[in-house]
Amino acid sequence: MRRRLFLAAGAASVLASLSARAQSMHRIGFLSGGAESDVARFLASLLDALDERGYREGRNLVIDRRYAEYSLERAAKLAADIAAAKPALIVANGGGIGAAARLSPPVPVVFLHSGDPVEAAFADSYARPGRNATGLTMMALDLIPSA
Repeated sequence: MRRRLFLAAGAASVLASLSARAQSMHRIGFLSGGAESDVARFLASLLDALDERGYREGRNLVIDRRYAEYSLERAAKLAADIAAAKPALIVANGGGIGAAARLSPPVPVVFLHSGDPVEAAFADSYARPGRNATGLTMMALDLIPSA
């Protein structure tokens, strides 16, 4: 299974578990640290995976999309903007991850991260991440047995 589809499925699963309360319209945030064109394929995969699980934008789903255009300061403002709409979760990537993960009060975050989420303070540890963020990393070196 490709990473994008795995994360999209994860976002859909988190959304489904958080939406146990009966509501007809669900809201999620999508916060990219980059430009819209850089994440278009990922966003399309996310929409496809959500649709496969019964969440269709315009029918029972609202997605608040924001793009920080590679500005960490802008990402923090956009994360606060998304949080004000009270989404069930925020899907984040790049510079948007830290901004979303540090929101107070916290909002659940599903992230695509190629760095170390423990070092970046998105998670307490790999075994017990704690906090409000979950996602994929390619840097889980302490999970690899030493030779």
